[in-house]
Amino acid sequence: MAITIKHFMDGQASPNTLHSIESDWLNRHRGRLQQDSRSPRLVLQAYADNLQISEDDIEYQLNWAAWDNDETTVEDVAQSQE
Repeated sequence: MAITIKHFMDGQASPNTLHSIESDWLNRHRGRLQQDSRSPRLVLQAYADNLQISEDDIEYQLNWAAWDNDETTVEDVAQSQE
């Protein structure tokens, strides 16, 4: 989830909006997560640090053309999280 937010929302969403999206996601999945206080962005950062790569490297390796849509907005992502 974090890499998708980074890809589609970079520069479009305020920090408060990003926090709200992640908080809503955490609340929906709270019972299924081992560490339900860690946001997706914190998990991504820890993953990248552990592998000694950057989040940009991870994003670069994904095949965004498979599902990229120039019309994706902050509202689209927020609604898809409901």
